[in-house]
Amino acid sequence: MSMKPYQKIIKYCRDNGIDYKANDNISVALEALNIKKEKLISEVERSFQRVLTNLVIDTENDHNSKETAHRYAKMLINETFAGRYDAQPKITVFPNVKRISQLIVVDNIRIESVCAHHHQNIRGVCHIAILPDEEGSVMGLSKYSRIASWIARRPQIQEELTVEIANTLNHILQPRGVAVVVNADHQCMQCRGVMEPNAKTTTSHLIGEFLNNPTLRQEFYNILQLRS
Repeated sequence: MSMKPYQKIIKYCRDNGIDYKANDNISVALEALNIKKEKLISEVERSFQRVLTNLVIDTENDHNSKETAHRYAKMLINETFAGRYDAQPKITVFPNVKRISQLIVVDNIRIESVCAHHHQNIRGVCHIAILPDEEGSVMGLSKYSRIASWIARRPQIQEELTVEIANTLNHILQPRGVAVVVNADHQCMQCRGVMEPNAKTTTSHLIGEFLNNPTLRQEFYNILQLRS
């Protein structure tokens, strides 16, 4: 009996020491096995149809729910969880020709993610600061948004999302410092459980000079305060 696509992916990840937790990117496995996302969509659709049936929803006669399993599967693979299945966006970096050594801040980047615990939406903004290395690299401003969005579109917790954005930028640019702050609403707090509609969560992760230089760190925070 031949393995299903998801079984092939799991086997490949296990055989090659690739993590496939909720917030991991597994695009290398899909590429190596030449498995298109449409295959996963079909499998998720069949599985979610069973979920709807188990919820006692009459998808045959309910015109609102008839295509829900397909819509849901397509949304998960192509949008909500796309950061798991799509490779990292192409990022072109440039030599720091002008030897820029002052802060670069890109703030209010929209974040759309999902809580790994209840699969409820996490929505907010990401603020990023880079202290370039004079001998290092810089990149186009839109790339900060592309990286943050790619990492965000996975099931995860906000704390790990913040760390992953900072670590990825640090790896790409090799700067003297990276600072990332994420401020977000969590529907798993607002729409269920404690039902706190006004609660927000703020997380930060600092690397390099932002950890070691309180003046630099305060400069970044002051810029964010001016923008708020």
